Amino acid sequence: MSEVPAEQARRAETSALDRVLKGAAPRRRAGRGQAAEWSSGRDPAPVGDLVEQFIAREGWEREVSVGTLVARWEEIAGRDVAAHCVPESFREGKLVVRAESGPWASNVRLFLPQLAARIAAVVGPGIVTEITVLGPAGPASGKGRWTVRAGKRPDRER
Repeated sequence: MSEVPAEQARRAETSALDRVLKGAAPRRRAGRGQAAEWSSGRDPAPVGDLVEQFIAREGWEREVSVGTLVARWEEIAGRDVAAHCVPESFREGKLVVRAESGPWASNVRLFLPQLAARIAAVVGPGIVTEITVLGPAGPASGKGRWTVRAGKRPDRER
């Protein structure tokens, strides 16, 4: 039984020696983000690199950046701000943030330059070009419980 591993070791040593004598470059592992010279494209690669290549090939960089913004909102905006304001929408570089109250909306508006810098640092420059902060959304007019119908208004004659 001990002869089998010895035979495998002898074959591996002979193969390595043949490569050196024939002038073939020794096999080496590529560093992160670098392809080895001898790589045939079928060798294993870090999963993160493959995912980044796939995202770039599909043109999804902006969408992934927006997902990162939403997922890391508490880290970007800070715990206090994130507890009272959330990203509501993102279209064509314009981010809309909804605050739960008017005072929180005012505070976030004062904080916009710092918030924009933090967003650019996390998702990249040029992804978010404009930030709009809105206060709480109230009920739509005419839909409330105390709506006056046109035929019943006292200032109108029929």
